[in-house]
Amino acid sequence: MLAWLLAGSTTLAAAGPRLAVLSFSDEAGFQGDWDLGQAVPISLGEHLMGMSSLQVIEADSVRAAEKSSRSDGKRGQELAIAVGEKLQADFVVTGVVSACGIRRVVAGDPNLGGYRSFTYAIGLEDVELTRTSTSAVVRTMSVVRDSVIRPLELNLFGRPTSLDREFEQLLKTDFGSEEFDELKFGRYVRGALDDLAATIISTIYDRRPLILSREGARVLAVDGERVFLGIGIEDFLEVGDILPILDGEGDRVALVEVVEMIGPHLSSATLRNREVAEDLQATSESAGDSVGVIEVGHRLGQRLAPDALNQN
Repeated sequence: MLAWLLAGSTTLAAAGPRLAVLSFSDEAGFQGDWDLGQAVPISLGEHLMGMSSLQVIEADSVRAAEKSSRSDGKRGQELAIAVGEKLQADFVVTGVVSACGIRRVVAGDPNLGGYRSFTYAIGLEDVELTRTSTSAVVRTMSVVRDSVIRPLELNLFGRPTSLDREFEQLLKTDFGSEEFDELKFGRYVRGALDDLAATIISTIYDRRPLILSREGARVLAVDGERVFLGIGIEDFLEVGDILPILDGEGDRVALVEVVEMIGPHLSSATLRNREVAEDLQATSESAGDSVGVIEVGHRLGQRLAPDALNQN
């Protein structure tokens, strides 16, 4: 266990373990041109680097090592280990994209008038973190999200609704691009990747993930820069942990550092990225929303690596 992680140091840490994210199996059946087997691992690698000091090996190098290992007859777990050894990676990640996209349901005559509803879905399953040196699967993870059906929108005489336009734009947008991240579905996917990356980081650094499934595991009160959280020592929280605060859409609005353990499921933290929060708030005010403001009821994300503060 690294001393800086136990202590919760905010000093930029030395480069961490090397990690290779291999191609994922694509079973999502997305209607567009996305190559999810390649695009999802690349995005996951970007999230891992943005949230920790892990050295994520460049995607082209990983693909070349995969191609070489397949030509040697390697498949499945043998392929993952062979790639890890070729790239001198401490860990390799493999997985399956089981779902990714927006489902549209139409009711009524689309040429005269009707209603349409949309649901988001993202599924990353059988995600295995393997230690190269021992060939052992350290942990198997999954993130599966299926949104609540969004409100029906009236469609008159075949005219496209706002959700129709988002659906059509999604089919023309590159996965993981800036345009993709600006779409609501893009933010939905980003939240899932954040959760998966946080779990991988926690596992590598030998910390148990926080228990965030309790109803009260949210922001309980805000007093200036002091934030009271509905998790504590029994949820595997420690002083010095860095946590993201998430709004109702799953977007990160701020980072806080835990400064006091008050009870089994109660702690206090202090805002650590005021400049980022103020920038977000200025942007949100011009857009007419409340992004960047910590509010009672906001959700908590999994802890980040201590150097996340230096990268925000």
